[in-house]
Amino acid sequence: MTQARSKKKRQELWRELLRTLAADLLPERPDRQEPRAVKRQKNKYPHLSRPRGQFKDRPKRNTRRTNARLRKLGLM
Repeated sequence: MTQARSKKKRQELWRELLRTLAADLLPERPDRQEPRAVKRQKNKYPHLSRPRGQFKDRPKRNTRRTNARLRKLGLM
């Protein structure tokens, strides 16, 4: 398409490409099975189980560790 010499020819080729793509919206895929389950990735954040305004995030690891040390020393 980039080798078309004129703008008119490029536009024709572009329209033809779009027509071809639009003609076959869902190609045949033999031996393909679509799962009916959601595969979730593990992630380090908790689920938002309450409304956003009520949700309190857990302190981060470093903060928890620091607080535990302070509690152990009796400073907290």
